[in-house]
Amino acid sequence: MLRTSERNHRPETTVETTTPLDATMNARRIELGLSWDEIAAKAGVSTAFLREYRKGRKGARDLTRALLEDALKWKRGSLDALAAGGQPEPADEIPTIGELLVQHGVATEDELTDLEDHRDAKVMEVLAADDMTPQAAADFLKLYMLLRRKAFGRA
Repeated sequence: MLRTSERNHRPETTVETTTPLDATMNARRIELGLSWDEIAAKAGVSTAFLREYRKGRKGARDLTRALLEDALKWKRGSLDALAAGGQPEPADEIPTIGELLVQHGVATEDELTDLEDHRDAKVMEVLAADDMTPQAAADFLKLYMLLRRKAFGRA
């Protein structure tokens, strides 16, 4: 039998507090106009994992943190900076492959597919090489486009 004090005592309710990581990620998600499902899909993680990570209940490997930073359009190391009490840095916006193809005269807007709506920092590194001529850049981009289309069954 419960004592009177035990019967009148209400169980404590658990109030989930927002972590600084969660608050900052949420603000960025809203700024980008994305849902948590979209962020998770872009990073290749489940929404359940993402929620646990944001709340500080799960850690993430280096690759997963990098993919989350990409999804949130933050520079690499931003999640580590947040964990250390700092702030994330927005990633430099790089053009899509489609924008590069049009810019270099390889394709027109009408010829682009959804595969070219992709940003690739490594492609930008190749194009920035000192010995990259305009013709070599156009040839490289055309081959890259054809390779992606073949790899994804759109050739």
